[in-house]
Amino acid sequence: MVFSILGKDLRQDFIALMLEEKGHIVKRHKDGESVANCVKDANVVVLPLPVTTDGKTVKGTAVTFDEIFKNINKKSVIFGGNIPVEINLKSPTSIIDYYKSEKLKAKNAYLTAEASVALAIMGSKKALRDCKILITGFGRIAKCVAYLLKPFCGDVTVALRSRKDMALADALDFKTIDISGLDSLKDFDIVINTVPARILENIITTVKDDGYVLELASAPYGFSPETAKENNIKFEIASSLPGKYSPESAGKEILACILSYLKL
Repeated sequence: MVFSILGKDLRQDFIALMLEEKGHIVKRHKDGESVANCVKDANVVVLPLPVTTDGKTVKGTAVTFDEIFKNINKKSVIFGGNIPVEINLKSPTSIIDYYKSEKLKAKNAYLTAEASVALAIMGSKKALRDCKILITGFGRIAKCVAYLLKPFCGDVTVALRSRKDMALADALDFKTIDISGLDSLKDFDIVINTVPARILENIITTVKDDGYVLELASAPYGFSPETAKENNIKFEIASSLPGKYSPESAGKEILACILSYLKL
């Protein structure tokens, strides 16, 4: 089978390598090369996660979706992550969003959490066992973060709204607080936000002088980065962590998902 791989993401490099190891023909698009030559004979076109940040070009490249759709074999299948509806509708051939897979989302959440623990270690001047850590939210990523932190830190608080999730967090021996009752961050050495809403906006300035805030949520984030900068708060907007910290493992999971769809 012929696979066309587009995008500069390191996960794409490992996907290409693993496909070659499985005996498939792989066409890896590079800057300056013809998009037509890369996609016209491909049975499968693999795009990155996310496929785009501007709605017009493949993330990290100058390749437009119009170029791909103009030159692609109409019997091909396109795979990508977080595909915008408008791109989906324009596609002249079958297009599948592999990031709709619950299994892949769970695997990606774990890899994100693993990288976030590394960032927390580097971001704080204290050992994790000496830190008081706050995690906001208790979705896939937050659950994985809490799980990975537990062996290192006995003082982890989870701020959330759902009574069901609060009961689970409590059963797993984490401290809990209702997000609506969170009025200060001064007691925490590390704050890890996973909620894509400005839940910390009114209290971000209460972060202690040597505190560290790790933002794992997507825009609009849990607070204004500008406000944090103005108040000299140490923080990091951490996006696409699996692609940066564990691209081989992340690529392996994406490829497994694609091959499962193709029944290969």
